[in-house]
Amino acid sequence: MCCKLLNADHAELMAAKQNIKFTHLTSLRKNKPVTVSYFNEGLKDYKAYQLFSEPEKNTVFTTKEDITYLTVYAAQLVDEKWMITPKCTCKELKSGQSLAAGISYPGDTPNTAVSFIDKLGIKHFYLLGQSGKDGSLSLSDPVYPAEQVMSGAPEVDLSDIAGVWYKGGDTSSAYVDISANAKYTAYTADGNVEDAGSVVKKDKSVVLYRADGTHFVTFGFEDPANINDMYLLDTENNKIHYIKVLGPDGAAADGR
Repeated sequence: MCCKLLNADHAELMAAKQNIKFTHLTSLRKNKPVTVSYFNEGLKDYKAYQLFSEPEKNTVFTTKEDITYLTVYAAQLVDEKWMITPKCTCKELKSGQSLAAGISYPGDTPNTAVSFIDKLGIKHFYLLGQSGKDGSLSLSDPVYPAEQVMSGAPEVDLSDIAGVWYKGGDTSSAYVDISANAKYTAYTADGNVEDAGSVVKKDKSVVLYRADGTHFVTFGFEDPANINDMYLLDTENNKIHYIKVLGPDGAAADGR
Protein backbone atom coordinates (compact mmCIF):
# COMPACT_ATOMS: atom_id res chain seq x y z
CA MET A 1 0.00 0.00 0.00
CA CYS A 2 2.80 2.41 0.79
CA CYS A 3 4.14 2.04 -2.74
CA LYS A 4 0.95 3.53 -4.14
CA LEU A 5 1.43 6.63 -2.02
CA LEU A 6 4.96 7.18 -3.28
CA ASN A 7 5.48 10.58 -4.86
CA ALA A 8 4.95 9.91 -8.57
CA ASP A 9 7.42 12.49 -9.89
CA HIS A 10 10.15 11.30 -7.51
CA ALA A 11 9.57 7.66 -8.44
CA GLU A 12 9.76 8.45 -12.14
CA LEU A 13 12.97 10.43 -11.66
CA MET A 14 14.60 7.55 -9.77
CA ALA A 15 13.53 5.09 -12.46
CA ALA A 16 14.97 7.34 -15.18
CA LYS A 17 18.30 7.49 -13.38
CA GLN A 18 18.40 3.69 -13.34
CA ASN A 19 17.53 3.62 -17.05
CA ILE A 20 14.48 1.40 -16.60
CA LYS A 21 10.96 1.70 -17.92
CA PHE A 22 8.62 3.32 -15.38
CA THR A 23 4.90 2.57 -15.13
CA HIS A 24 3.16 5.68 -13.83
CA LEU A 25 1.08 5.23 -10.69
CA THR A 26 -2.01 6.55 -12.49
CA SER A 27 -2.17 3.25 -14.38
CA LEU A 28 -2.99 1.51 -11.09
CA ARG A 29 -6.34 3.32 -11.00
CA LYS A 30 -9.01 1.54 -13.02
CA ASN A 31 -11.60 4.32 -12.74
CA LYS A 32 -10.79 7.81 -13.99
CA PRO A 33 -11.63 10.51 -11.40
CA VAL A 34 -12.71 12.84 -14.24
CA THR A 35 -15.29 12.25 -16.98
CA VAL A 36 -15.80 14.20 -20.20
CA SER A 37 -19.01 15.05 -22.06
CA TYR A 38 -20.73 17.79 -24.03
CA PHE A 39 -22.42 20.73 -22.32
CA ASN A 40 -26.10 20.32 -21.39
CA GLU A 41 -28.60 22.82 -20.06
CA GLY A 42 -28.83 21.04 -16.72
CA LEU A 43 -25.20 21.84 -15.88
CA LYS A 44 -25.10 24.44 -13.11
CA ASP A 45 -21.96 24.19 -10.96
CA TYR A 46 -19.16 24.85 -13.44
CA LYS A 47 -16.28 27.15 -14.31
CA ALA A 48 -15.77 28.31 -17.88
CA TYR A 49 -12.99 28.98 -20.38
CA GLN A 50 -13.61 30.60 -23.78
CA LEU A 51 -16.97 28.98 -24.42
CA PHE A 52 -18.49 28.65 -27.88
CA SER A 53 -21.70 30.61 -28.47
CA GLU A 54 -23.58 27.34 -29.11
CA PRO A 55 -23.64 25.70 -25.63
CA GLU A 56 -24.02 22.12 -26.84
CA LYS A 57 -20.67 22.32 -28.65
CA ASN A 58 -18.70 23.00 -25.47
CA THR A 59 -16.70 20.27 -23.73
CA VAL A 60 -17.27 19.60 -20.03
CA PHE A 61 -14.86 17.92 -17.60
CA THR A 62 -16.63 16.72 -14.44
CA THR A 63 -14.84 15.34 -11.39
CA LYS A 64 -16.04 12.47 -9.19
CA GLU A 65 -13.76 13.52 -6.33
CA ASP A 66 -11.90 16.61 -5.12
CA ILE A 67 -9.01 17.41 -7.47
CA THR A 68 -6.53 20.25 -7.94
CA TYR A 69 -4.81 21.93 -10.89
CA LEU A 70 -7.02 20.69 -13.68
CA THR A 71 -5.14 21.92 -16.75
CA VAL A 72 -6.22 21.82 -20.40
CA TYR A 73 -3.43 21.72 -23.02
CA ALA A 74 -3.08 22.06 -26.75
CA ALA A 75 -1.43 18.79 -27.79
CA GLN A 76 0.60 17.97 -30.88
CA LEU A 77 2.20 14.69 -31.96
CA VAL A 78 5.77 15.40 -33.12
CA ASP A 79 8.10 12.54 -34.11
CA GLU A 80 5.88 10.10 -32.20
CA LYS A 81 6.10 12.22 -29.03
CA TRP A 82 3.36 14.36 -27.54
CA MET A 83 4.19 18.04 -27.08
CA ILE A 84 1.78 20.04 -24.92
CA THR A 85 1.14 23.74 -24.27
CA PRO A 86 -1.14 24.79 -21.36
CA LYS A 87 -4.28 26.73 -22.32
CA CYS A 88 -5.97 27.16 -18.94
CA THR A 89 -5.75 25.95 -15.35
CA CYS A 90 -8.37 25.51 -12.66
CA LYS A 91 -6.72 25.41 -9.22
CA GLU A 92 -9.44 23.39 -7.51
CA LEU A 93 -12.62 21.48 -8.31
CA LYS A 94 -14.76 19.84 -5.65
CA SER A 95 -16.49 16.51 -6.27
CA GLY A 96 -19.33 17.05 -8.76
CA GLN A 97 -18.01 20.37 -10.09
CA SER A 98 -17.10 20.90 -13.74
CA LEU A 99 -14.94 22.92 -16.10
CA ALA A 100 -16.58 23.86 -19.41
CA ALA A 101 -14.36 24.87 -22.33
CA GLY A 102 -14.70 25.61 -26.02
CA ILE A 103 -12.61 22.88 -27.67
CA SER A 104 -12.61 22.03 -31.38
CA TYR A 105 -11.94 18.62 -32.92
CA PRO A 106 -10.56 19.23 -36.43
CA GLY A 107 -9.39 15.71 -37.30
CA ASP A 108 -8.78 12.13 -36.23
CA THR A 109 -5.62 12.90 -34.23
CA PRO A 110 -6.29 14.30 -30.73
CA ASN A 111 -5.30 17.93 -30.29
CA THR A 112 -6.11 18.37 -26.60
CA ALA A 113 -4.74 16.88 -23.39
CA VAL A 114 -5.78 17.30 -19.78
CA SER A 115 -4.01 16.79 -16.46
CA PHE A 116 -4.96 17.06 -12.80
CA ILE A 117 -3.82 15.97 -9.36
CA ASP A 118 -6.10 13.55 -7.52
CA LYS A 119 -6.80 13.23 -3.79
CA LEU A 120 -3.77 10.93 -3.35
CA GLY A 121 -1.46 13.53 -4.84
CA ILE A 122 -1.02 11.59 -8.09
CA LYS A 123 -0.81 13.59 -11.31
CA HIS A 124 -2.85 12.26 -14.23
CA PHE A 125 -2.36 13.00 -17.95
CA TYR A 126 -4.95 12.03 -20.58
CA LEU A 127 -5.59 12.78 -24.23
CA LEU A 128 -9.07 13.96 -25.19
CA GLY A 129 -10.61 12.20 -28.17
CA GLN A 130 -13.77 12.42 -30.25
CA SER A 131 -15.30 9.30 -31.82
CA GLY A 132 -15.37 9.33 -35.60
CA LYS A 133 -18.54 7.21 -35.48
CA ASP A 134 -20.92 8.99 -33.12
CA GLY A 135 -18.96 12.10 -32.04
CA SER A 136 -18.86 11.05 -28.38
CA LEU A 137 -15.96 12.22 -26.20
CA SER A 138 -13.55 10.11 -24.17
CA LEU A 139 -10.32 10.29 -22.22
CA SER A 140 -7.46 8.00 -23.25
CA ASP A 141 -5.46 5.65 -21.10
CA PRO A 142 -2.82 7.60 -19.13
CA VAL A 143 -0.17 9.26 -21.32
CA TYR A 144 3.09 10.98 -20.45
CA PRO A 145 4.07 13.98 -22.60
CA ALA A 146 7.64 14.23 -23.81
CA GLU A 147 7.81 17.99 -23.41
CA GLN A 148 5.69 20.75 -21.91
CA VAL A 149 5.90 24.21 -23.46
CA MET A 150 5.51 26.70 -20.62
CA SER A 151 3.35 29.66 -21.56
CA GLY A 152 1.65 30.76 -18.34
CA ALA A 153 -1.78 29.19 -18.68
CA PRO A 154 -4.57 31.56 -17.63
CA GLU A 155 -6.43 30.72 -14.43
CA VAL A 156 -10.16 30.07 -14.76
CA ASP A 157 -10.99 30.64 -11.09
CA LEU A 158 -11.32 34.43 -10.92
CA SER A 159 -12.38 34.84 -7.29
CA ASP A 160 -9.75 37.54 -6.79
CA ILE A 161 -11.19 39.86 -9.46
CA ALA A 162 -14.84 38.79 -9.29
CA GLY A 163 -17.20 41.69 -8.67
CA VAL A 164 -18.70 44.79 -10.25
CA TRP A 165 -16.26 47.19 -11.93
CA TYR A 166 -17.44 50.74 -12.59
CA LYS A 167 -15.89 53.08 -15.13
CA GLY A 168 -13.89 55.65 -13.19
CA GLY A 169 -15.32 54.23 -9.95
CA ASP A 170 -18.55 56.14 -10.66
CA THR A 171 -21.59 53.99 -9.88
CA SER A 172 -23.67 56.01 -12.38
CA SER A 173 -21.32 55.03 -15.25
CA ALA A 174 -20.95 51.96 -17.43
CA TYR A 175 -19.82 48.84 -15.59
CA VAL A 176 -18.69 45.24 -15.98
CA ASP A 177 -19.83 42.37 -13.77
CA ILE A 178 -17.20 39.60 -13.59
CA SER A 179 -18.03 36.26 -11.96
CA ALA A 180 -15.65 33.89 -10.19
CA ASN A 181 -16.27 31.22 -12.85
CA ALA A 182 -14.81 33.40 -15.62
CA LYS A 183 -17.91 34.99 -17.13
CA TYR A 184 -18.74 38.67 -17.64
CA THR A 185 -21.66 40.92 -18.48
CA ALA A 186 -20.98 44.48 -19.61
CA TYR A 187 -23.63 47.15 -19.00
CA THR A 188 -24.13 50.65 -20.33
CA ALA A 189 -24.58 53.55 -17.90
CA ASP A 190 -28.38 53.20 -18.11
CA GLY A 191 -28.21 49.54 -17.10
CA ASN A 192 -28.71 47.90 -20.50
CA VAL A 193 -26.62 44.85 -21.39
CA GLU A 194 -23.88 45.81 -23.85
CA ASP A 195 -22.18 42.44 -24.16
CA ALA A 196 -21.51 39.15 -22.37
CA GLY A 197 -19.06 36.30 -22.64
CA SER A 198 -16.02 34.73 -21.00
CA VAL A 199 -12.98 36.09 -19.18
CA VAL A 200 -9.35 35.01 -19.42
CA LYS A 201 -6.94 36.30 -16.77
CA LYS A 202 -3.27 36.40 -17.69
CA ASP A 203 -0.22 37.59 -15.75
CA LYS A 204 -0.74 41.31 -16.38
CA SER A 205 -4.09 41.53 -18.13
CA VAL A 206 -7.73 40.47 -18.15
CA VAL A 207 -9.18 39.67 -21.59
CA LEU A 208 -12.91 39.64 -22.29
CA TYR A 209 -14.22 37.53 -25.17
CA ARG A 210 -17.71 37.77 -26.61
CA ALA A 211 -19.97 34.69 -26.70
CA ASP A 212 -18.92 34.09 -30.32
CA GLY A 213 -15.23 33.99 -29.29
CA THR A 214 -14.23 37.39 -30.70
CA HIS A 215 -12.27 39.89 -28.63
CA PHE A 216 -14.28 42.48 -26.69
CA VAL A 217 -11.78 44.42 -24.54
CA THR A 218 -8.50 43.91 -22.69
CA PHE A 219 -7.89 45.37 -19.24
CA GLY A 220 -4.46 45.90 -17.72
CA PHE A 221 -3.28 46.36 -14.14
CA GLU A 222 -1.26 49.52 -13.53
CA ASP A 223 -0.21 48.17 -10.16
CA PRO A 224 -0.34 44.32 -10.00
CA ALA A 225 -0.57 44.57 -6.21
CA ASN A 226 -3.85 46.51 -6.50
CA ILE A 227 -6.43 44.10 -7.94
CA ASN A 228 -9.28 46.58 -7.42
CA ASP A 229 -8.11 48.96 -10.17
CA MET A 230 -7.67 48.02 -13.82
CA TYR A 231 -7.73 50.00 -17.03
CA LEU A 232 -8.26 49.74 -20.75
CA LEU A 233 -6.82 51.89 -23.53
CA ASP A 234 -9.06 53.95 -25.79
CA THR A 235 -8.35 54.67 -29.45
CA GLU A 236 -5.96 57.47 -28.48
CA ASN A 237 -4.05 55.31 -25.97
CA ASN A 238 -5.60 57.07 -23.00
CA LYS A 239 -6.12 54.93 -19.92
CA ILE A 240 -9.73 54.47 -18.83
CA HIS A 241 -9.79 53.08 -15.30
CA TYR A 242 -12.38 50.66 -13.97
CA ILE A 243 -12.64 50.36 -10.19
CA LYS A 244 -14.08 47.32 -8.40
CA VAL A 245 -16.77 48.87 -6.24
CA LEU A 246 -18.66 45.71 -5.23
CA GLY A 247 -17.34 42.23 -4.53
CA PRO A 248 -19.03 39.06 -5.87
CA ASP A 249 -21.33 38.85 -2.83
CA GLY A 250 -22.44 42.47 -3.11
CA ALA A 251 -20.16 43.71 -0.33
CA ALA A 252 -17.87 46.69 -0.85
CA ALA A 253 -14.60 45.78 -2.52
CA ASP A 254 -12.66 46.85 0.57
CA GLY A 255 -14.62 44.30 2.65
CA ARG A 256 -17.04 46.72 4.31
